[in-house]
Amino acid sequence: MQHRSPVSNPVVNRSATILSILGLLFLIALILFIHTGLKNGDLEKRFIQPLRDFYTDLNQPPVKSPDLESLPLASQLPSLSPTPKASISPKKPVAAPVAPCTRMNIREGEFSSNKCYSSQDYDDLVYYLNRFNNAVFTLNGANAAMKITCSGSEFFKQSCEEDTKEKQQAESDIGKYRETVKSIIAKGR
Repeated sequence: MQHRSPVSNPVVNRSATILSILGLLFLIALILFIHTGLKNGDLEKRFIQPLRDFYTDLNQPPVKSPDLESLPLASQLPSLSPTPKASISPKKPVAAPVAPCTRMNIREGEFSSNKCYSSQDYDDLVYYLNRFNNAVFTLNGANAAMKITCSGSEFFKQSCEEDTKEKQQAESDIGKYRETVKSIIAKGR
């Protein structure tokens, strides 16, 4: 009784070859997809930015529910008895109510603070901090790419010009967002 090994089977050999080729084509297509997405910014918009937004939402403090101790008990509620009041006391001036605020603790970096913001200022601060961090990320990426593309090779000349423009735009955005964030932080109490 002769036993054939699976390696000598022509069907298995063809299958392994076809699967290897398909795997290699898939890998090449994946690399091209990532490269194209990084170059035109689609990867940033569709994958990286939603992940950053999700991470930012996780770091936001939860909305506080009212304390049960601050709610009036049934014994503290005014009675509804029809007894008339003998005298009416003069109205005392009441301090203006303090607007609710949301505290944001920025632990590191040039914007470190622990202030309380109105709802609109808080939303603006989160938005512009994210924009600032994206601009810093873009600047770092452009600098890293320029180390490769701006090495003097004619082959990378167009990529070098694109990376230089991207770097200049990122530096401009960083300055703009830095001033906006600082002005919002100054509004905090």
